[in-house]
Order: sequence, then structure tokens, then C-alpha cells
Amino acid sequence: MAYDDGGRRYPDGYGPPDATPPATAQPGDYHGDPAGYGADYADPFSPARESEPPTVDQSYGFDRQSEPNPDLGERLGHVYDEVGERAETNDRLFVHVVLEVVLLLAAGGAMFWAYRADGSLFRGESLQQILLAFGATLLVATASALTLRVRAVNLGLFAFAWAGLALFTKLHKSFGTPVAAAIAIGVAIGAGLVLALLILLLKAPGWAAGLAVGFGLYAAVTLVKVPAAVPDFGLDLGGRAIIVVGVALALSLVGGVVGALPGTRRILGACRDHVPGAKRTRGAVTLTLFGTVGAATLAGAAGVLLALSLPAGASTGGGTRLTVLGYAGLGLAAALLGGTSALGRRGGFVGTILATGLLFGVYLLTVAHEWRTDLSVVIGGGLIVGLVVSWLVELLGRPDPVPADYQTDTTHKDLYVPTYR
Repeated sequence: MAYDDGGRRYPDGYGPPDATPPATAQPGDYHGDPAGYGADYADPFSPARESEPPTVDQSYGFDRQSEPNPDLGERLGHVYDEVGERAETNDRLFVHVVLEVVLLLAAGGAMFWAYRADGSLFRGESLQQILLAFGATLLVATASALTLRVRAVNLGLFAFAWAGLALFTKLHKSFGTPVAAAIAIGVAIGAGLVLALLILLLKAPGWAAGLAVGFGLYAAVTLVKVPAAVPDFGLDLGGRAIIVVGVALALSLVGGVVGALPGTRRILGACRDHVPGAKRTRGAVTLTLFGTVGAATLAGAAGVLLALSLPAGASTGGGTRLTVLGYAGLGLAAALLGGTSALGRRGGFVGTILATGLLFGVYLLTVAHEWRTDLSVVIGGGLIVGLVVSWLVELLGRPDPVPADYQTDTTHKDLYVPTYR
């Protein structure tokens, strides 16, 4: 049987004390409390309380009623790049994951279909040539994706690759493989620096400056007397094709992962939001400089790789130049098809790799089935589909809208924390 032991719960043993305080008690005192206990208590709804200014809770670092701590918004600014007046938060990455799964299935299907049609393409020397061509194209595709990310697309990458091939072929006999490769890539880096200066100092659009520097570099290289035939470099690169492809894959993968980091995306957002002709932020200047020069370096290295992959005695005339132009076109198509937005910033993780594999699979299909299709058809189709993919990435990767109360209540706008998708 339950009972109430009042003697243990209340001082007098007969229940709670009288709610009416004695005459000698201070405001807020009750029976059994020490004198003055709760003397600082006041009714929050009393008229006298309404006239007092709001209190500040120092434990939270901001006024609970009105003023947020300005330092909080600044601390969030280095993580979330669209906090403030912008009515949107960070863009989504999930759309790139879905796209890359689709590209993986499509590339695997195209390769398997080509293998079933003609298995000899994937054996012996033919496989080595395919791997080397894939590695060179992936380098150019990574370079194109890099320039797209910083919104300074270089449409003259074909000239950088051709300069690497021509200069390496010209200088190999006199300086040897390592020195000739270093000089060829160094010239491409120098041209990349000139391009970056045109973009940053003269505020020229990337596509226009890239074409100008590209054609200028192409014209300068034509003045160099390149051997009519590819010499014997004395380096069997075919046996190291797997290593070459592995390096190209690693570079593309590292670029995709670094581009997905919050800090990098914040700076890329500054590049994307840059108004042509206006002053760039310090981060945008740094990233544009390194992105432009890095893309030129990759294109020059791709040209050296193409030279090493050519058989001894092959012509260095117009056919080789068209081949280099074709690889550059495939690279740009692969960058767009892989999910790199034509408007800058947005891009996936391994989309460039998978898109390059898909385009190679389609081209191998045309070879295996002996379809009368030129490489330019594959390039054109890839560019068109890539622009559609870029549009879808922009459409489906839009940031989450900020709630209506956040747009109207500017008092607490710095306390709104976006969510990555």
C-alpha cells in the first residue's frame, strides 16, 4: 500500500507550505528558504520588465532576441561560400554521382561490344597503342576540365599538344629523351604563363585568349624545321603503357577529388561568379593562374606522349597534326560529357575518365564494325551530348533554396547553415 510520508518531504510534515509568503519575506522568498533567496527574481511579463533592454546571453556569444554575433558569419564564410545576400546554398554533388554511374555502364557496354565484334583490337601491339592514345587523350581531357572549372576554357590546347610533339621530335636527336621532353613541356608552360597574363591583366575571356595564344604558338612552331619522319626514340613505351595510363588516371582522379573539396569549390565559385572585365578576388586570381598553367603543362606532356607512341618513320605532316587536333577535340568533349560545367566550378570525381573511356569505346566500335565513320563524327557527337550534360548538371545541381524567413529576416541570416547534398 502506498502512502505519503509527509514528514520526510515537507518541513512541517503536513504538505506543501503555504503559497502566501510571510510579511517579513523578501520578494521571491518562500517558506524554508534563506533570507533574500530569489530576491533578483522579477515577473518577466510585468510592465517594469518590458521597459528594460534585452539581456545578452554571453554563453552563446550572441543576443538571443536581436543581434547575432558578427564573428559567427565570418567563421562560416570559409566553409560555406554562399552565406549572405545570396538566395541559394551550395550546389549538389549527387547529380555527378548518378551521371558517373551511367557513364560507367555506358563505357563498359561500349568496350564489351567492341571486344565481341573484334577481339584482336584488345591484344598485343594494338592494345598498347590504344592505351597510349587513351592516356594522351585523358591528359588533354583533364587539362580541358581544369580550364572549364576556373571558367577560362582554353580552346587552343591542340596547339600546346602539337608544340610538345613537334619540339620533342626536333630536339630529341641533339639532347636526348629527358632534356628534349623537359624543353618541350617548358615551352608549353611558358605559353601558359602568357595566356594567364592575358586573362588576368587584360581581363580577356579565356576562350579568346586561348585561341590567340594557341594559334601564335602553332605559327611559331611551324617556323621550326621538324623532321619529316618520326625518328627512332629508342624507348619502347608500349611495354610501359599501363604505367602511362596509371599516371594519367591518377592525375585526373586527384583533380576531381581536389575540385570537390569545400574550400576549392568556394574559390571556384569566385571564378564562376566573376564578371568579365571586373577585378578578380585573390583566390580567383591564384586558381586561374595555376589552372591555366597546369592545363598547358598537361597538354604539352600529352604531345610528348603522342610523339613517343608514334612508330618510327611515321610522317609528321598534316596527318599527324590532324591527329593531335582530334585528340584535343576528344579531350574537350570528354570533359563536358564527364559532367564539368561549361559555366565553371561544377564537376564530378571520375567523370572525365569514364567519358574518355566511353568516347574511345564508341570509336573502337566504328573500327570493329568497319563503319564508315570519321573520328570527327565521334568528336562532334561527344561535344553536342556534352553540352546537353552540362545543361543537366546546371539544372539538376541547383542549390537548395533558402527558406522564406531567411530571405526576409536579415537579422539572423549569418546563422543559417547550408547543407551539402
